[in-house]
Amino acid sequence: MSNWKSICFGAAVGLTTAVAGPAEAGSLTAQQILSQFNLVTPGSATTGSNIEGSVAVGGNLNGSTLFSNSSSGAVLSTPSAYVFGNLTNQNWLNINDPNSAGVPTLYYNGPVQTNKQGIPSTPGAPQVNFNGRSTLATIPSGVTISSFTAPLNALETQLAGLTATSDTITNVNNNLTFNVVNQTAVFDLPLSDLLNQNVNIGFSGALNADTTIIINVTGGTTYTQVGNFNPTAFESEHVIWNFDDFTSLSFKQWGGAVLGGDASVSNSSPIEGFVYAKTYGGQNNGPLEYYPFKGQLPVDPAVPEPSTWAMLVIGFAGVAFAGLRRGRSAIAAG
Repeated sequence: MSNWKSICFGAAVGLTTAVAGPAEAGSLTAQQILSQFNLVTPGSATTGSNIEGSVAVGGNLNGSTLFSNSSSGAVLSTPSAYVFGNLTNQNWLNINDPNSAGVPTLYYNGPVQTNKQGIPSTPGAPQVNFNGRSTLATIPSGVTISSFTAPLNALETQLAGLTATSDTITNVNNNLTFNVVNQTAVFDLPLSDLLNQNVNIGFSGALNADTTIIINVTGGTTYTQVGNFNPTAFESEHVIWNFDDFTSLSFKQWGGAVLGGDASVSNSSPIEGFVYAKTYGGQNNGPLEYYPFKGQLPVDPAVPEPSTWAMLVIGFAGVAFAGLRRGRSAIAAG
């Protein structure tokens, strides 16, 4: 890490500690997004199931429950839901207060109808249950969906350009096994190998805390899962599936970080890990379970320039301080 990145990262961490949610959005890298978020999409997101981790939705969100306790046992540092479009849920959207270090926050600029004291309620607006400490805040100035998608788009392109390492793939008796030797293993996987309806996906070899597995899926634009993948916690937290240039992805049960920024993504059973999609879901979608990425990207792309980073973080600090003053004024007035 270069000196200026170290200095900026240290400053960002210090301010983020004081200004929990908003500061993180301005300074997030691809590595941090994969480890702190469950879903990012520039389009719409619709689901009738739980999403356990943080989300950033550029379009409309029609959801059910955000921030359930993590299936992996991982603790969210700052549960955050950024909705840049509209809430379109017909029933109550539940913002839970899981076991987390920070206050679960819905960042949304529109009105809501709620029973939570201290949050303005507008009759006829989308209904939101703010449970426990969870709260509502406006989206900080300068934070856009591009704050999330730009690093991820750069990551997709970067990973797609990596040369496959000496690690091998075997397909014996319908067992598709990724044999890992290198600490960072890069595989080129033809889509045809995933399309066998009897295939069972698995991993073997040097699987430890320092392992990162990158799988570039090639040879198509549409994938509907027919085989079986029952991921372990390790696989969900150390594998990246890069579906660069795919336009449609339909999963059953799956694990690992899914990069499909050009794709409409759906899942009928749980996805254990992060999802990046052009649009996400459907009312019959399965849940998104929070398994934070614990591998290490080869080189984290799209790191903000020092001046940009500093201005964003300082700007978010000002927004948070203004919100704190408003909150205190409201209490005093009451």
